[in-house]
Amino acid sequence: MTLLAHEPLFMPPYRIANSPVGGAAAAAIAATKGSKEFVVLIMDIDKLITDKVNSIMKLVDKLGYIAVFFFLVVLYTNKEYLAPYFEIEKGLFLLYHLVSGIAGKDDIDKFILQSSFFNFYKKFWMNEENYNRINKIVIDAMDNMFSSIRLRILSAHKYNPQLFKHVTLIIDGHDSRINYTDTEIKHSRLYSYKFKKNGIRTQFVSDMNDMIIYTSKSDYCSDSSDGSMFLNMKLYRKINTKDTIAIDGGYTLFVKQFVDLSASKNYKFTDDNFVYPIQKNPGENLTITEDHFNKF
Repeated sequence: MTLLAHEPLFMPPYRIANSPVGGAAAAAIAATKGSKEFVVLIMDIDKLITDKVNSIMKLVDKLGYIAVFFFLVVLYTNKEYLAPYFEIEKGLFLLYHLVSGIAGKDDIDKFILQSSFFNFYKKFWMNEENYNRINKIVIDAMDNMFSSIRLRILSAHKYNPQLFKHVTLIIDGHDSRINYTDTEIKHSRLYSYKFKKNGIRTQFVSDMNDMIIYTSKSDYCSDSSDGSMFLNMKLYRKINTKDTIAIDGGYTLFVKQFVDLSASKNYKFTDDNFVYPIQKNPGENLTITEDHFNKF
């Protein structure tokens, strides 16, 4: 993104004039060049650059280089977005704005002019044609780039224990603590038996490489069980009929409903798409096979 730098080593005069502090900075540099004040000004500019670069690098460390590369090369750069900055600078600032949480004129003007930012922000995010293009790419990438059925089957065969070579996915519910100020929500709807306090529940589906491929909408803990949320996720649209999903006892009573619901939507899932613990009646002895399996 465009930041003040040494003139003329890193930034030509016309770009200094277009930088966050505008023509005033260019005038100050021109007026002080060759003096002690010029040295102090350059040192201040160096500190500004260092601070901004460090804040950006912290975000890069969190995202990783692949995510940044994908955003710039795949999502951003097949279009031209009007603003007096290099395309890569505009792309980087869109990503920085997305993940850093900066908002408002004062925050944005520290980096680039807000009016310039809004021009390419509007074309990238708010233009319907461009939004639909991005959405299509992201949906396809989420379906195939990180966890395809082929990759799941091969990973399961390579990494899973002997009796679970066919398991490609795991689903589980996760309770999260929540604080809320909406007094219209009854406390009992949020009660989590896990935390003994307020919470919301979310379902996660991950593959054998610990890649989370789908999450449900979060719901109040007391309103939704794992099984009911499992049905509402419409997973038949998200997974492959060749997948085998490992589930715990909270889902087993809902497997048949899932199979029937999938069939009504023309998806051919069966009970064989699921593995789960065998439920025993209280006091019932294990069979030899079950006892051997538990020891294993």
